[in-house]
Amino acid sequence: MQRRIELAQRSAGSASAGGVRVWDAATGAQLGAPLAGHTSSVVAVALGRVQDRDVIVSGSGDGTVRIWDATLASPATASAAGHRLPVESVAIGRAGARDVVVSGARDGTVLIWDAATGAQINALAGHFAPVHAVALGRAADREVIITGSKDETACVWDAATGDVVHVLDGHDSGVRSLATGRAGDRDVIVSGGLHGDEKVRVWDAVRGDLIRTLRVRAGSRTVALGRAGNRDVIVCGSGEGHIYVWDAATGKPTVPAMPAFTAPRLIGHARDVLCVAIGRAGDRDVIASGTWESTVRLWDAVTGQPLGEPLVGHGKGVCSVAFGRFGDRGLVLSGSVDSTVRLWDALTGAPVGTALTGHHGTVYAVATGRVGDCGLVVSGSEDTTVIAYEHRPRRERLR
Repeated sequence: MQRRIELAQRSAGSASAGGVRVWDAATGAQLGAPLAGHTSSVVAVALGRVQDRDVIVSGSGDGTVRIWDATLASPATASAAGHRLPVESVAIGRAGARDVVVSGARDGTVLIWDAATGAQINALAGHFAPVHAVALGRAADREVIITGSKDETACVWDAATGDVVHVLDGHDSGVRSLATGRAGDRDVIVSGGLHGDEKVRVWDAVRGDLIRTLRVRAGSRTVALGRAGNRDVIVCGSGEGHIYVWDAATGKPTVPAMPAFTAPRLIGHARDVLCVAIGRAGDRDVIASGTWESTVRLWDAVTGQPLGEPLVGHGKGVCSVAFGRFGDRGLVLSGSVDSTVRLWDALTGAPVGTALTGHHGTVYAVATGRVGDCGLVVSGSEDTTVIAYEHRPRRERLR
């Protein structure tokens, strides 16, 4: 008997208590309404915990950041307005003694918001072109904010004070993507450039020194940091449709070279790799990738071997992928230009249920987390809405 995963759509204005309606992923039935409030495309979403509640953060082309209570499916704070141009990225984490949201926008500004109240805490001045990426991380015993900009720099800021710690200067075009984490025994920052800068750079997060430069053909569209077996790895999706995997501590490729290619890489996509993620599926570390050709692929992160054939289901390009876990099952989420979100078994690649079709525009961002004992999938779309889908055991299904 096929196992069914049921999702409850958390929706503002629903007649159910707490605004929660059931979404059955096996049927694709749409119930309830999405979280509405933005007036332009939602291009970034994040999940986090603020004090004793779970929240969803969304950033939009309308220049605002919104913080939603994930349990009540309602605004947790007033709309955070401060950017003059569209927001491109958001992140949530700790800064000193409080929870904060960080947003970067096309006006070159980086703003820090109190995640509990929505009040603006600080404005980070340093970039003079659009800020494409933001992240929160650690540099030794300091909490830091990392930002990447079209001005060809990445900056490291003290999250508590807003002071500039390091300016990471060395890219030949704008910094499009960022990742931060561990590489062996040190904290690192990984930055990827826009098309024309065929390099990924690895920086020491504490000292701000450039550790190494990794070569990528056709630009690094997206980067990620994670584990593959017993080592930390950097994953990069390129504009030529290939995926590069390096040992984060040494910079050496971890996958074998393919025939006719001088640099080791994963070959399997025909068009630009728009998104990558690395996660766990059973006892295996897995890379997921999505491209303009409308497919998702899964790869063994240790060997570089593709796990089966491309995952087919989307009708247009795949803009975002993420790993999640519902119960004892690992899943890959994908959001597409075709307006749908799809779920895939991270171990087998089999589709889980049917497409989630609540959006009416490109799904730019997906994220996953937990609310209480339930798994949560969140998507942000060109249609200005955020939709949150909650996995709950069958015995808890709402009537």
